[in-house]
Amino acid sequence: MRLLVPATLAVLALVAAGCTSKVGVAATYNGHTITDSQVASYLTTAAQPVQSQGNGGATVEEPARTFVLTVMLQDRLFDKILNRLPGGRPSEATIQEQITTQLAGKTPDQIAQMYHITGYTEAFVNLFVRVVVLNQTISGLVQQGTVDPTSLLKNLDFHVTVSPRYGTWDPKAYGLDGSGGAGAPAFVTLRFPDAQPAR
Repeated sequence: MRLLVPATLAVLALVAAGCTSKVGVAATYNGHTITDSQVASYLTTAAQPVQSQGNGGATVEEPARTFVLTVMLQDRLFDKILNRLPGGRPSEATIQEQITTQLAGKTPDQIAQMYHITGYTEAFVNLFVRVVVLNQTISGLVQQGTVDPTSLLKNLDFHVTVSPRYGTWDPKAYGLDGSGGAGAPAFVTLRFPDAQPAR
């Protein structure tokens, strides 16, 4: 099974970003808060870093907490982008059907093993799969020419600040850089985690 798709387009973004050091706050987006506790709730004591594709194709390790926060932020980002699709937002039922199709009978534990995601909760793996499917949905529309990425991202209201404990937010790539390779939507660039399942 291939859950992630390769990058196809150059970076296009118009977002302001910054850093915050507020105690207990991992990140904020458009005034909403993601707390350290929310991030920690997706981790077990056995959580391991996740390998990701860095600049130049090098493999880098994404710290566990940074990886979780990246997925959480991308979930919010893709949710916002879906509302801007010309054909309208896919229904939740449609999204769930796509998730079921992509899982192809595999359990969250099996998906975690495929991507070497070790020590994360089942709830996080489910969130990860959802983000991947939303990523694919948008990427597919771009590749088909159904959606113009310039229009899709132009003036997108997604303002993020991230605690320096987790890394820095890259407003041009819509990604969190915690170890030299910022994550980003597949239709912009894709360095999170691997372009294809680890073997």
